[in-house]
Amino acid sequence: MKWWIFICLMMMMNCVYGQEDHMPVNEDFFENIAEKEETVIFDDEEEYWRLADLKTFRINLNTANIDELREIPGITEQKILSFLNYRTHLGSLLSLYELQAVPGWDVEFIRQILPYVKVGKEDFAGWKNTLRGGMNQLLIKYVPALLKDGEPVGNYEGSSDKMLMRFRYKAGKTFQYGILAEKDAGEKIEFRNNKPGADFLSAHLFLRNAGNIKQLAIGDYHVNLGQGLIHWQSFSSLRSTEITSIKKHSEKIRPYSSAGEFNFHRGIAMQYALHDLQFLVFYSGRKLSSNIEGDSVTSFYTSGLHRTENEMEKRNRLGMQAMGWSAGFRKPGWGMNVNGVAYAFSKPLTKRNEPYQVFAIRDDKWRNFSADFYYTLKNLHVFAEFAIDKLLYQAHLTGAIISLHRNVDLSLLFRNISPGYRSLFSAAFTVNSEVNNETGIFMGYAVRPFQQIKLEGYFDLFHFPWVKFRVDLPSGGFEKMLKVTYRPERNTEWYIRINYRERIQNQLTDVLALPEIISQLSFRNHLSIDVSRYLAFSARTEHKTYKVHGIYNEEGFLAYIQGKIQLNDLPVNLRMRMQYHKTNGYNSRIYVYETENPGGGRAVGYYGEGFRLISDITIKFNINQHFTTRPKKIFFNISPGFTVHPKNENFKTNSVSIVNRIFPELRMNFYYEF
Repeated sequence: MKWWIFICLMMMMNCVYGQEDHMPVNEDFFENIAEKEETVIFDDEEEYWRLADLKTFRINLNTANIDELREIPGITEQKILSFLNYRTHLGSLLSLYELQAVPGWDVEFIRQILPYVKVGKEDFAGWKNTLRGGMNQLLIKYVPALLKDGEPVGNYEGSSDKMLMRFRYKAGKTFQYGILAEKDAGEKIEFRNNKPGADFLSAHLFLRNAGNIKQLAIGDYHVNLGQGLIHWQSFSSLRSTEITSIKKHSEKIRPYSSAGEFNFHRGIAMQYALHDLQFLVFYSGRKLSSNIEGDSVTSFYTSGLHRTENEMEKRNRLGMQAMGWSAGFRKPGWGMNVNGVAYAFSKPLTKRNEPYQVFAIRDDKWRNFSADFYYTLKNLHVFAEFAIDKLLYQAHLTGAIISLHRNVDLSLLFRNISPGYRSLFSAAFTVNSEVNNETGIFMGYAVRPFQQIKLEGYFDLFHFPWVKFRVDLPSGGFEKMLKVTYRPERNTEWYIRINYRERIQNQLTDVLALPEIISQLSFRNHLSIDVSRYLAFSARTEHKTYKVHGIYNEEGFLAYIQGKIQLNDLPVNLRMRMQYHKTNGYNSRIYVYETENPGGGRAVGYYGEGFRLISDITIKFNINQHFTTRPKKIFFNISPGFTVHPKNENFKTNSVSIVNRIFPELRMNFYYEF
C-alpha cells in the first residue's frame, strides 16, 4: 500500500514546482537532534539569521582574521591555514577569481562560499555613521488554535494560541541589540505580579571589534568554550557524514535571541585581545525553572512551558549565579586555551537515590576546568580538550581531520569521560545527551571517486562503564552510516542514506525490566531538482525498523514530495508538501524537518498513520526609496495545513490528543526590514 502511495506522489511531480528562496538548512542536523532528545526541535532561526547576516555583511577575505574565517560555512582549519599562508606571501586578493589559486580550495567549495565573502578595502566609516546606518528587523509569528474536539491536553491557564515577536537592530558586523517576547500555546499573557505581558522576555546588546574588545555582550548571550566538555550553549554538530562535524567551532560569545527559556546566560560577557593573547570573562545571574522537593532541587525544568498551575509553580524557583573565564594564545596554525566555569545555586541540587544517579551533583556550588588546543600541519588538523570537575573526575577527547588526497578526507575522534564526571550547560561530541559515563571512538570518511559522486560515512563504537537511565548494567553499542550522493549537475542532487544502530536498553516484561539488545535500521532515498530559477521540487522516502531481539519488531515508513514556485512577475513564493507516514509503534517514528518562512523551522517525529498536506505562501516586497540608503523589505507568510488520520487512530502527539480524523493547523509570519 505504501509503495503505491509513493508512486502516486511521484507521478504528481510535474505539477509541483518551486524556487529555493531561503538559506540552506542542514536538515539532518536538526532531525538528528530531535531523535536524540526525543522531542520536537525548533530551529529558532539561529542558523538562518547567521547565514542571512553573512550574506548581507560579507566577510572581507583581505582583512578577516582566524575567527572571522571560521564563520564561513563548511570551511576547515586546513583551508584557513592554506589561505592565510597564501595571503601572507602574495598579499591581498584582487578578485574572488583568485581563490582558485589557493591550495586546497576546489571549485565546489569556492562556489559554496561565494555568497558569504568579498574582497577589497574595508573602509571604517566611523562609529557615528556605523551606528546610524544600521538595519532594523521585526519578526512576528502567530499560530492560532484551530482544534475543537482535539484540544491540547490538560487544564491550561491561557489560550491555545502561540505568539512570538522579535526585534533586532544591526549595524554591520559591529553592533546589534534586540528584544524578544514569546508565549507558548496554553500560557497566559501575564507577567509575574499579575502585570500584562508575555511569558518569556529576552534582550541583548552586542558589540564586536571595538579596538581590543573583540566581543562584548550585555543581557542574554551564549558562551562556547573548547570542545564542549565544560561549557557550550550554541547549537553544535552531532555525528554526521560531514567530516568537520567532529570538531566544534564557533564564536566564544554570541548574542542570544531565541525562544528557548533555559540554555542561555543573562548578564555580561567580554572577550579582550592583546596581540596573540585572548581573554574572556563572563558573569550571569538569573532564575531557573526547576522541580523542588523540600529544600532541594531534584531536577531542572527545561521545557519552558508554563501552561498549568503545576507547571507555573516550577517557574523561576532556583537562583543561579554563573561565572567563567578563558585565557588563550593563538598563532596561525595552532592555539591553546585554559578555561574555567563556576556556579552557585540558591538551593542545593539533590537527585533521587537511583543507581544511575550515584554520581549526580549534590551541592549548591559546582565548578569545572579544562585546557584545549589545536594544531594544523599541512593536511593534518588535530585538536583536544582535557577537563576536570569539582570532585576531580576527568573527561577528555582528542580528534583529527586528515586530507589524504583532494578527493579523500578522514576524521577520527576518541573520547573518554568518567562515569563520575559532571558539568552544566555542556555539549560535547557524545552519544549520551549529558557529558558523562562514556568512552568511544568515531571514524568518518568522505571519498569522491568521480566528480559527480561522493561517498560519506562513519562508524562509531561506544561503551558506557556505569548504569544509565533505563539500562541497569554497564553497556555499549555501535552506529554506522553510509551516504552516497550523486550530483550530475549543479541543480540536481540524489542521495541514499543507510543508518544502523545497536545498543542495550531495559524492556518491560510481565515480571521485571530486563536489558535487551535494540537495533535500528533506516534507509532514506532523497531527490531534489532545481528546474530553473523559478521551479524546484524534492521527494523523499524513508523506511525504518526497530527490533528488540527476541521480543518484538516495529516498522515505519514515510514519503513526501515537496514543490516550490516563484511567480515570474509577482512577489509571491509558493511551497507545498504532501506526506504519508505509517508506523506500528512510537519507537519506529521518523523525523523530518519542516521549513518555515522567512526563516527557521522544526524537526518533528511522526508515528501512527496519517496523510499530511502543508503549504506555504510568501509575499515579499522590496521598497526602494530615493531618500533612504537602504531598501525596505516586507515578508508576509501564511502556512495552512492539515493531517488526516484513520478513524481507528486515537493517540497523543506533541501534547495534542488526536481524537478527530482531521487535525488542522495554521502558521502566520510577518517580517519587516527597514
